[in-house]
Amino acid sequence: MLLVRVALLALAVVGVVASWLFLPAPTALAILVGVAVAGLAWLRRQGVGLFGPVFYWDLVRNTRRMGLVNLRTLYLVLLLFILYQVFVATFRQFWPFDVGTASPGDLARFSFGLFFTFLTVQMATLLLVTPATTAGAIAEERERRSLPFLLATDLRDHEIVLGKFAARLVPLLGLVLAGVPVFASLQLLGGIDLGLVAICFAGTLATALSVAGFCTLLSVVFARPRYAILLGVVAVGGALLAPGLIEVALRIYWRGAPAAVVAQLDLLKAGHPYWAMVWIYESGGGQEALGILGRYALIHGAVAVFCLGVAILFVRPCGLSDGEAAPARTKGAAKPRPDRDVGGEPVQWREVWARGGFATRPWFVRLFLLGVLATLALVDTDEYSTGRNYPLNAWCRFLTVGVTGLMLLQVVLRAAGSVRLERDRDTLDTLLTTPLEVDEILGGKWWGAVASMRRLAPALLLVWLIGLVGGGLHPLAVVCQAALVLVYAGGLASYGLWVSVTAGSATRAAILAIVGGLLLSFGHFAIWLCCVPVMLFSRGPGPGDGIGLLVAFELGLTPPIAIGVVGFGWWELEYFGRYHREGGYFLCGAFGAAAWLGIAAYFWALATTRFREKYNRPETPTGPERHPAPPDDAGQ
Repeated sequence: MLLVRVALLALAVVGVVASWLFLPAPTALAILVGVAVAGLAWLRRQGVGLFGPVFYWDLVRNTRRMGLVNLRTLYLVLLLFILYQVFVATFRQFWPFDVGTASPGDLARFSFGLFFTFLTVQMATLLLVTPATTAGAIAEERERRSLPFLLATDLRDHEIVLGKFAARLVPLLGLVLAGVPVFASLQLLGGIDLGLVAICFAGTLATALSVAGFCTLLSVVFARPRYAILLGVVAVGGALLAPGLIEVALRIYWRGAPAAVVAQLDLLKAGHPYWAMVWIYESGGGQEALGILGRYALIHGAVAVFCLGVAILFVRPCGLSDGEAAPARTKGAAKPRPDRDVGGEPVQWREVWARGGFATRPWFVRLFLLGVLATLALVDTDEYSTGRNYPLNAWCRFLTVGVTGLMLLQVVLRAAGSVRLERDRDTLDTLLTTPLEVDEILGGKWWGAVASMRRLAPALLLVWLIGLVGGGLHPLAVVCQAALVLVYAGGLASYGLWVSVTAGSATRAAILAIVGGLLLSFGHFAIWLCCVPVMLFSRGPGPGDGIGLLVAFELGLTPPIAIGVVGFGWWELEYFGRYHREGGYFLCGAFGAAAWLGIAAYFWALATTRFREKYNRPETPTGPERHPAPPDDAGQ
């Protein structure tokens, strides 16, 4: 019966989309409004509201957290930094003292370029923050075992799901509105059509609705917030890459594709944020831009409605299943192995073996391996030359960056939820009563976070094996890549532990893990980008070969990009001298390993110190001080 309802919902959504695409606009709009009014009238007749009290309770609780204020502040600082970079790029011919001689056309071009840069940053921020904010809406209740109690009240299913959905969406809209003052100041420079501004903001809102609806569905299906967040980030990234990958495959294997296939590809691009922004930019506004916005909003609105509808249908079965006992494993049970003995590291054994990561299910591992093999279709064999397999080398680098990025994201999310999960389950007090030291507790959780990426390791090993056999990778490159993966995973695991100790909730820990991990990986570029105008616009001689060392150092600090950089092929070692002088592969890896070892040690010290202070676990003395001698008068 549940699948029948899902099928009926899918048919209704497809019918509304088809009516909008193939019927005149007034008729399609009338059908859409009629469906919306009928739905609201049905809810009114049932005597229930659209959101219910869950919306107000969750909204007040979320808005009182200081994390949203810090996130908006960071977002505004990023916007101001981009304003500075666009200003320098536009007025480089007037640098550094005669900017006042710029013409009104230069000012309009500056404001127009800044506006679309601002939209790009806004879209990227929403696509990144929305999964971390909304994917834990229902999963938090499931993890705390409180969803069955919520379902036992008089609340309807749609009030719970839509209330959580709307409460998590409102702070995201506040993040979008935080950049309005920056944009309002650009109106003094001209060059921006207000209608075009409204169209772009409406497209941003439609994107936020669809991503939030999809992540809410993941939050209902998965009982752990980190699983839902990780899948949300992966799904958003896959949706952004899918049109480009399909187009590349068509150009390689179907160069004379008929117009019907190209039209279907354009229909797929109609819901892509990048292509919609490009088409709106080329249209310049007016009726054509409104048509592009209509298709874009229709696609994302249909995705949001379908995902929320399925979430409403599944929230009660999923919530009630949490209280049921798990069925006994009779087939394929784990056999005892000598290397799985608890030994002297019980926390490490528990985190590594007793708790699985995101990709612990065999079907996911097989599906992931199949997807990796399917991307081999993107390798253009016509450009292959003996001994210099450039297409395979590019494929290996691209897949290595993607797979290791997913693995590192799994590591930081697993570490960020390790201590926080113990607190939510009320098992941390029991763990603290054991004779285990702080280093043993946190060390076991650190190892568990690093080992959580072992399920995806076969996919990475498969990419490296294909690269070695096909001549696209050098064996020394594989060694460098493997070492960097372990070093970067250790650094992110230490940072995730610190977040897990200091965060006040699972959702906040996930947001800090994702945002902080990106800042550690890419935030350092902001420091030296501020010096780019000085190097570019100086009237003196060029910077020389020092730029190569700077680039190598910056790339080494940027996982997983650095792992793809050191994936050189056999033929590239012929230019080892030139690359060595300018920074090159080995210096890039050495800089990255040294810096991230320091980052790992720094956050490990912060995590252990904060854990001792927060839970009153002073450091136990070692040596003779641990067992002091009794006083002289002990026998009196």
